[in-house]
This record gives sequence, structure tokens and C-alpha cells, in this order.
Amino acid sequence: MKRYLQLVGLMAIMAMGAGGCEAVAAADGTFSGLYDSYLNKCGNCHAPANRSTQEGIETTLDFSSAAAAHASIVGKSASGLESPLDGCNGVAFVAAGDPSKSLLVAVLDQPTRQAFDLGGKDCGNDNITDMTLKAGDPPAGFVSSLKTWIENGAPND
Repeated sequence: MKRYLQLVGLMAIMAMGAGGCEAVAAADGTFSGLYDSYLNKCGNCHAPANRSTQEGIETTLDFSSAAAAHASIVGKSASGLESPLDGCNGVAFVAAGDPSKSLLVAVLDQPTRQAFDLGGKDCGNDNITDMTLKAGDPPAGFVSSLKTWIENGAPND
């Protein structure tokens, strides 16, 4: 029995060291899992307490909590962006059902950003900021989980 518990403990430590906790949180398909595994980093700039330190930042986003983040991205669009990013004003952060038209995915995923085309709207690769440069790369599987969450209608857990 003691040997069994040691083996289970070792496996748990190995899983955590391999990023197992983050991968599980991102892959669970819930918004809170996505927030806990990566989106919480967005609050370093996109939160009421931090906005005044950022010049030209999108002013409506609030990533200070999972509930605030969900409320500020689902059914909402970018606003207050300045040139050359202003072409993305009015673009949905989350286009429920369609990750390829979701600005949130485009700022975190280079292939989505490069293919982003809203037909006449000046919000494409050159006008979308790569937020991974500020927050770091998302954990493995995160972007896929984010896209699935959006395809499923962007539910609030």
C-alpha cells in the first residue's frame, strides 16, 4: 500500500511538472478554466485599476475576475482603440459560434490573426496586436479549447 501511494504521488508530481494542471484547466471547456489557465494574465493591463498605466489601450475590457472578463467580452465589441488599431473598433471580441471572427482568438493566435478578414473592415493582421508578446504564450491546448468554447456559444460555465 505504501509503495502504491508513493507511485501515485510521483505520478501527480510528474503531471504538474509537465504542465498537467494548466492543460487540464484549459481543456475542460469552461470559461473559468480558460480564465484560470491563461486569460487572467490579461488583467495585468485590462482591468480598471491598470488602465491608466496603458496608453491607447482598449477601454472596455475588464479581466480582473472571470465573471468580469466574461461580461466584458461576450456580446461586446472593441472600442477606444487608436490608430493603427482603430479599424478593429466595433469588432466582436467573441463571435459566438465562430472563432475565426472573434478578436479574442486573433490577438492570441497567429494563424487566426493572419487569416482575419471581416470583409471590408480594416481589422486584419496589421491592425491586430499580438497579445502573446505581453502575456506570454498560452499553455498547450489553450487556443484549441478557446475555439471550442466559442464554437459552443461562449457559455458562462
